[in-house]
Amino acid sequence: NIAMMHCHRAALAAILFCCLTGCFAPPVVKKPAPTVVAKKPGPADDLLSHLPYANYVREVSQILESNKEFAKRVQNLSEAGDLASQLEFVDHSVRTRLDEIKRNEVDRLNALEKMLEAKKAAAGNPMREAGVPIHPDVFNMDQETIKKAHLDHENPHSFEASDLEKLIHQVVSDMHRVDEAKQEQYKQYEMMKEHLRLRKLHKINDTKAREAAEKEYQEEKKKHKQHEKIHHPGSSEQLRDAWADEDHMDKDSFNPKTFFLLHDVNGDGHLDVNEIEALFLKELEKAYNRTNDTTVNALEKQHEMERMRQEVLDKVDTNKDMMISWDEFERWTKNPDFKKDDDWKTSEEDDAPPYKDDEFKQFEDDYDREHPDDDEDHPMSPGHDD
Repeated sequence: NIAMMHCHRAALAAILFCCLTGCFAPPVVKKPAPTVVAKKPGPADDLLSHLPYANYVREVSQILESNKEFAKRVQNLSEAGDLASQLEFVDHSVRTRLDEIKRNEVDRLNALEKMLEAKKAAAGNPMREAGVPIHPDVFNMDQETIKKAHLDHENPHSFEASDLEKLIHQVVSDMHRVDEAKQEQYKQYEMMKEHLRLRKLHKINDTKAREAAEKEYQEEKKKHKQHEKIHHPGSSEQLRDAWADEDHMDKDSFNPKTFFLLHDVNGDGHLDVNEIEALFLKELEKAYNRTNDTTVNALEKQHEMERMRQEVLDKVDTNKDMMISWDEFERWTKNPDFKKDDDWKTSEEDDAPPYKDDEFKQFEDDYDREHPDDDEDHPMSPGHDD
């Protein structure tokens, strides 16, 4: 269907340009522009960087991106098969390097598989377990994870069109899974935070002291809401602020085309996930600033950046390819909703938690059963920044 075609195009774009957008390589300095100070994109926590085969994607992307003819041929294609079929037009030296990259990846996967088998065989025998060399990647892997369908295992020697097609399909699938996993991670974090708060409160026997602790908590929540107005992500005011503060332009001279070109870091004609998230750095600083809020947490800030990114994609990304083209951006700036700047509330300011009552009760029961004597602060508790 159309949505999946766009997803395939987005996946290939991510593979081709991940090195340029900061997914795996050091941040890229923006293209020089008249009267604009060159700058780096924001520290976006890119979805691709969470994939267990991230290095393989990085190496394939570097090689394909170096072949201008291939990049040109796939520019207007959408189907994964059509995209992959263009591999036959790349230089022989590129194919040779891709073959080598695939063989190295197959060797890596085979080594991990052997380690996993040795780990299973030694399970329950401390002496045997101690003698098994285990790579860190194996600890959180199973057979299915190691044998990911991101390459053709039937042919371990050469990189073919089927390998690129499988890689595109797997990246599409895993990007959505990673996003969902990060949402679940945030929910678990919020439940842990509330669980520890209530447990600490419960241990205070003195009524007045307990009331004082609860009052302090409510004051902290109130303090978190006391910040400069956060402009609605993607609104005219929000983008004009970025234009003035980040691009060092006069706010009243905002030009959509120039703004788009300045923030299209890799020059591929789209604003990708990293480039979109980089637009919200100033807005995030308003709410997540240790100067006036000592409970700032990196996970909360990252979650908020992802919420803002999704808000913009929902409104602007009409073909749902997880990128914003110039046509989509231009249409958005002409939409009456572009002028609206409703107050944006962070997740921490929302009175409704990101979990249901029964989920929290189950979390409490599970945690207390697994940690009956745990009186220490959990590393995910408020105030921790890792």
